[in-house]
Amino acid sequence: MKDGNKKQNKETSTSANQIKKSGTNYKDLTEGFKLIIENTADIIFQVTLTGKITYMSPSCERIADYKPEEMIGKSFTKFVPKKELPRYFSKIKEMISGKKINSFETYVVHKDRHLIPVEFSGQIVKIKNKSFINGVLRDITKRKKAEMELFRTKEFLQNVIDSATEFILTFDVNGKISFWNKSAERITGFKAQQIIGRQPTMLEVFDNPKELEDYLNKVSEGEMPTFDDLLLKTKSGRKKLIKTTNSIIKSKGEQPTGILFIGKDISRESETHGKLLPGASYLIINENIEPALGLFTDLTISNHDGLLITRDSLSKIQSIFPSIDVDVVELTQENIQGVDCVYDPDTLTAKIEEFSSKHFRPIVLFDRIDYLLSNFSFEKVIKALYKINDIIALNNAILLLRLNPTIIDKRQLAIIEEEIKKLPSQRMENIKLEDELYDILTYVYKQDKRNILVSFQKVSREFSISKATTARRVGSLKEKDLIFIKKRGKAKTMHVSEKGKVLLHKRKAV
Repeated sequence: MKDGNKKQNKETSTSANQIKKSGTNYKDLTEGFKLIIENTADIIFQVTLTGKITYMSPSCERIADYKPEEMIGKSFTKFVPKKELPRYFSKIKEMISGKKINSFETYVVHKDRHLIPVEFSGQIVKIKNKSFINGVLRDITKRKKAEMELFRTKEFLQNVIDSATEFILTFDVNGKISFWNKSAERITGFKAQQIIGRQPTMLEVFDNPKELEDYLNKVSEGEMPTFDDLLLKTKSGRKKLIKTTNSIIKSKGEQPTGILFIGKDISRESETHGKLLPGASYLIINENIEPALGLFTDLTISNHDGLLITRDSLSKIQSIFPSIDVDVVELTQENIQGVDCVYDPDTLTAKIEEFSSKHFRPIVLFDRIDYLLSNFSFEKVIKALYKINDIIALNNAILLLRLNPTIIDKRQLAIIEEEIKKLPSQRMENIKLEDELYDILTYVYKQDKRNILVSFQKVSREFSISKATTARRVGSLKEKDLIFIKKRGKAKTMHVSEKGKVLLHKRKAV
């Protein structure tokens, strides 16, 4: 220890000699330091190891409203929030033990008792063999406000993105997913934490991961090829087609930082049934509710708000389609607790109007209109249907009306068909299909059920026909809306539409 003191004294003496040689006066130097300390924006202080304040710079009055003389001689704990004291004591112990501490954020108490956020830094010094803590407190109120504003802005933008009905996906420059919004979660069933930070080939959700990775690589090399369709597999194994628009995300310095995909789920609306137009009503003629429920469920998953009008209970419906999540109105004279029940056409019309006017992209499935027809006159029911159709048009909603043709009068059915058009997939009329076209349609349907993609080359090989003949026959099926074509890069695949499925089932029945 004595050797150490000698060394320190020697260093101090050397420094003193250097100062004298430079012509600097000790008094001038001390006055200079004093001016710097007294005019700094930060609070500079000194306390004993027992916590007694021995010096406080004038800036403490500007920041905390205390004059230095009000603080000198008092314990520093008076000016520190109680909950912060353990942190201060912990840092002081580290300093005393010789550890170098980094600055940390904490608080001091203003004279009016509100808390001021500060950044604390300090060190142990020895003066005349007595140890003190010299510290600096920097007021970071403005910085904290800026951070809070930034946080609120980010939170607001996050809420905006999560509230968007569009599918939003981003990749970073390494091809890893960096964002997956709530709509993406809803459409696919995969949560963001299962997706973010991983590459397409590592995930089950992408049906064409290699094609997607090739696209990302080309973009990273400076190209911008087209990539319109994103084919996804949901957690339940269903396929979803997302029509996307893509763009490069750039930093302020115009450097690429990622790729943005914004898309809409068009699986059901555009491919299978033809586009269902907002403001239109569609008639589904079927003895069984399941096809109508299947379409209705898909559309609600694809960002439509659904209202189901039925005689069945919600639990029964969910036993058929567990993923359905819609408002339900039951057609009954009974008052069932916790269930919205309707008996007459006028009340039902009011329910549809209320729902359609309050929701974004509303869709209504009206099942079992025969219940109303058995309790009220046809004239009263059809007048209500006319009004409902007007409500649907006014609110850009979609109405699906399911009718069982075996329990409704043909004349009544004809009148309803005059008001409400059939679903695109049910406009069968009298389609005549040659055996060679029927065979191709059956083959594609069987492959669809097994989730096997069918290309033009596969059809050519399967039926031993030329490319030209394949193109002609497939084109004929497409013209009749019995199949639809998907483009995946350079390859094209074919799939049976609902209209094609109905035709196959009809022909089987015959």
